[in-house]
Amino acid sequence: MLSKIIKRIKEAGAPTEESTDRDGFLSYSGETHAIGVGIYHGFIDFGDWKGLPEDYAEGKNIEPGWYAKGSYVVGAIIRVLCYLALGGAISSLL
Repeated sequence: MLSKIIKRIKEAGAPTEESTDRDGFLSYSGETHAIGVGIYHGFIDFGDWKGLPEDYAEGKNIEPGWYAKGSYVVGAIIRVLCYLALGGAISSLL
């Protein structure tokens, strides 16, 4: 079991999808990086809700497309949940 987990982690860091033995979700580093970038931009996009920058994947090992866009939504949901948690904590102190 542990060897399979280690194998999947190594595949997620592969430079190209062709260098892995599978094709799918998080099968190489471009997909993994896109999810990280999407969550980051979703979480830090305070107030203006601009979305991902136009050039988020240019010149970087990032898969353009739904990986980053979907994880942007996840990052925004995490941010809203943090607002709700902090708002409830602050209002309970008052």
